[in-house]
Amino acid sequence: MIGWQYEICHFLQLDPNASDNEVFQELQTASVRMEEAERVKQNPATHQGPPRYEVIHRVHCAFGGYAMYLEQPWVVSSSLFRSHLRGSQQLSNTELYLERNKDVVFLVVREYQCCVQQPSQTMNRYHLGKEEETQPASMLRGEHIDIVSEDLRSRLASLSTAVLQGIPHPKFSNFDDDEDDLASDHSDESNASYHNDRVDATVCYPYLWFYHRRFKISEAIDHLEDIDQESLSVFCGYIHDRMSDEWAAVDSLISKGEITAEYIKYIYVSLLTNSLVLVSDRQRSQARSSSGHPKTAPKPKSRLL
Repeated sequence: MIGWQYEICHFLQLDPNASDNEVFQELQTASVRMEEAERVKQNPATHQGPPRYEVIHRVHCAFGGYAMYLEQPWVVSSSLFRSHLRGSQQLSNTELYLERNKDVVFLVVREYQCCVQQPSQTMNRYHLGKEEETQPASMLRGEHIDIVSEDLRSRLASLSTAVLQGIPHPKFSNFDDDEDDLASDHSDESNASYHNDRVDATVCYPYLWFYHRRFKISEAIDHLEDIDQESLSVFCGYIHDRMSDEWAAVDSLISKGEITAEYIKYIYVSLLTNSLVLVSDRQRSQARSSSGHPKTAPKPKSRLL
């Protein structure tokens, strides 16, 4: 005997316990998507707007499979034990989407995990005497940027050579300076895996390399022609918008000689066999003498809060 309810739900990326009405609606949606995909194949896009990015919300369900959405997912069913996420504008074929949207130069992929039993959280809610509403943000497990534009990747590789030497950063090109050992093929920012046999176009949150060289990056982009700034400005603009609040908190703590356990990664970067204390570009510039000769930047005396 074949459990068709389970098989259909698995195919549609639905909770196996979804109601008949939910399954029927999702079947209709899948039919519309298939028809749209056929139309796209017959009528490829010809118009391309200015460079932009797209945020993709990828929901991994503990019952198996995953689904991708262009809108932030929401909780459709929740209990003390599990919460299930769904979203709108489901993305079933990324390559097809990029083919139709050639102005998208990078994708921001946010990873969620739903329907995971978490007894410790259940116990906490029980002791509070009420069931707290589960928010999608609590199920967010990671974020990374996928570079899909060869032009943007090339410009990031050039920027890497110009301003990122000396600190760990993503390897945007196979032709990075061989002496730059810190443009490594692995990153501990989000436990991301890098492969030696190809250029890795993945940039992982929390973008520490950008924080430490943000002033130099801004200066380098300002010296480019307007046409060369477009895709880089969109990329840098996203990271600034995404991280500005956290960076402001970090800068405020460092200015007072303090740091918290949460933000200690901003002043210490783990290298292969030792640790390197990094200071901001502003601190480096203050370390220069009036004669213009660089001096060794002092280590910030930070108090762990």
